[in-house]
Amino acid sequence: MKDVALPHAIRLIDESNAPAAFPYLHEALRILPADPALNRILREISHPFSIQTTPSGADIYVKPYTAPDAQWLFIGRSPLEKALIPLGCFRWRIVKPGFRTVEAAGGFQGDRLEFTLHSEGTVPPGMVHVRGGQFQWRNLNPVHLDDFWIDKYEVTNRQFKEFVDRGGYSNRQYWRERFLKDGRVLSWEQAMAEFRDATGRPGPSTWEVGDYRLGQDGHPVSGVSWDEAAAYAEFARKQLPTVYHWYRAASPGIYSDVLLFSNFDSAGPVRVGSRPGLGSFGTYDMAGNVKEWCLNARGGLRYNLGGAWDEGRSFYVTPGAIPPFDRSPANGIRCMKGPDRPVMNALAEPIDKPARDYQREEPVSDGIFRILLDRFSYDQTELRPVREWTDPSYALGSAEKITFDSSYASQRVPAWLYIPKGIKPPWQTIIYVPPRSSRYVNRIDEFELKFLEFLVKSGRAVLFPICHGMYERRVPDPAGPNAERDLAVQQVREIRRSLDYLHTRSDIAHDRIGFYGVSDGARLGVILLAQERRIRAGVLVAGGLSPEPKPPEIDEINFAPRVRAPVLMLNGQYDLFYLAETDQLPLFRLLGTPRRDKRYVLFDIGHVPMQQHEMKETLDWFDRYLGPVSR
Repeated sequence: MKDVALPHAIRLIDESNAPAAFPYLHEALRILPADPALNRILREISHPFSIQTTPSGADIYVKPYTAPDAQWLFIGRSPLEKALIPLGCFRWRIVKPGFRTVEAAGGFQGDRLEFTLHSEGTVPPGMVHVRGGQFQWRNLNPVHLDDFWIDKYEVTNRQFKEFVDRGGYSNRQYWRERFLKDGRVLSWEQAMAEFRDATGRPGPSTWEVGDYRLGQDGHPVSGVSWDEAAAYAEFARKQLPTVYHWYRAASPGIYSDVLLFSNFDSAGPVRVGSRPGLGSFGTYDMAGNVKEWCLNARGGLRYNLGGAWDEGRSFYVTPGAIPPFDRSPANGIRCMKGPDRPVMNALAEPIDKPARDYQREEPVSDGIFRILLDRFSYDQTELRPVREWTDPSYALGSAEKITFDSSYASQRVPAWLYIPKGIKPPWQTIIYVPPRSSRYVNRIDEFELKFLEFLVKSGRAVLFPICHGMYERRVPDPAGPNAERDLAVQQVREIRRSLDYLHTRSDIAHDRIGFYGVSDGARLGVILLAQERRIRAGVLVAGGLSPEPKPPEIDEINFAPRVRAPVLMLNGQYDLFYLAETDQLPLFRLLGTPRRDKRYVLFDIGHVPMQQHEMKETLDWFDRYLGPVSR
């Protein structure tokens, strides 16, 4: 088994497909649980995190998201603590006798994954459960959502036909909103005259003679206005979701795998659930197929979300609002319901500013920027560095654990310095800042090292400071924007103190220091590069301008124009966290780096670029601006 599974798993890992390698490793470890090679590989591609279910005692099955037809792999019974799961997206199946089986998508985005089970007979037909809690969408204030139910699939032609056949277009009790078209109020009769199919009968614009086309009973109903969608929801004793509920149910997160299995850029809608684009709570087709009307207004418009069959994948998380009387073939319906009562409170109020418009925003003036920089100043006190120990097992060279004084009283900054084998000093050195996973993982593990090993192999040293809030220095997530500001300021100060440390060593080439930051590390990199001239070149991986407003002291829009160093940006076209058009490109354009010294590379992937492509671009960039490594 090992002779077959191990080479196959290694090939998949080399192709940056760790989730697909996981079943092979798991099965091999079931037979050879103590095998050192198998355990080492699993540790290198995995983070430990817990899997919880309510109630506990449920059987947990998993398979790679990109292999929807693969067999389910049993990995244990809940709760599972410190389970080693590769970074990536998976399909989960949670089974417990007497409870409705849950199937959902998810991956490592925090330190735990949670599932809620419900007793058989308590689940509304055709709906899935969505956990509530604190939720923030775009730049709006956080809101509290109660648990709720949402349709597993989009409303079908067959379901909407029941509404039509039972007098949906003639029963006024289903039509509770004023009819607003082009700024004027229509009467009941005027509105009903608008809601006609292609032959003048009551029904969606895509129907004929009051009926859908033959063979499309399982297709999503399409060609309906917002008012028709709201009336159907009333008929079904449900309601349209608010924007908050819709995005909570969709939960795009950092993984864009759902886009690979959804209906975009095609000839028309397909039968609901026929594409295996499974959502975080068990929904289908929230990405693509038809756009789904939401309750909230924006001016005289109504939101419809998720993108449609005739649009590109980026529309999945691009908020859209159109006139409520729009009956385009791409407009469809998905309903929700609260546990006890309709959601008709502040959550249903109009939403006028769902996202930042960087074309209208301006960075602060130079005078104000100098004031902002005061936040990052610190006293040049003694570092008092100590080489705590050297790891002799580091295969690529030597690894030194160092500590030195932070800019904050009584705190010490730990840092790892990875030195390449066979390269004479002084060494080119790259400062590495990790993604947000560092907030949830309790130590640097083999997986974290995969992000930087290629830099050491290239003959460069890498300094990996463990800043406040990372790994063993973890703190609770900041409770608000000011706490987030204070954390970021302290982290940037400590990265600068790391630079101070490098300048105390004669074996470091002080004029050939680079920066490499991934995701959250790229965000900090923009702030750092704007104030540090000791860094000769930077690489920002999976970064962009923040989609939500930040305090001005840590808002990237104020720092990007002050960056002068050469910058390489590596991004995913289908990044759901930093969108290409609204977050990535504006950052690239704002960078104060001369045009000839900045480069933006867009890969056909999601949030974290594939390593083979990223490595070549990165090494070429450092070769160009730091110089080739002398061996």
